[in-house]
Amino acid sequence: MKRINNKAVGRRIKERRMELGYTQEQLSELCGISTSYLGHIERGARTISVNMLYTLSEVLNMSTDEILFDSFTTDDSLLVHVSAVLEKCDDEKKKQFFYNSVKTLASQIDEL
Repeated sequence: MKRINNKAVGRRIKERRMELGYTQEQLSELCGISTSYLGHIERGARTISVNMLYTLSEVLNMSTDEILFDSFTTDDSLLVHVSAVLEKCDDEKKKQFFYNSVKTLASQIDEL
């Protein structure tokens, strides 16, 4: 059974918030909570409720597994996340990215 590390959960939430360019005030408003409560969550001082976990996953476009354990579920969340990142790139950059990724993974396959 996996144990939940509140500090790691808070760090992942903060990292994603910053990735998306949200301030604590903006994210707390989107989630319907106080900035103080969000600060407690991000520092790992509070355990988040199931309802808040769901709300954060929706607002931050992350799976609950990604928030709790830094891993993806077998659903489409990985594809959604990758698609969102790649939407900003032109087709040639996407091709180069995939080529480099496959090449790197292939060279490391024996170590997995």
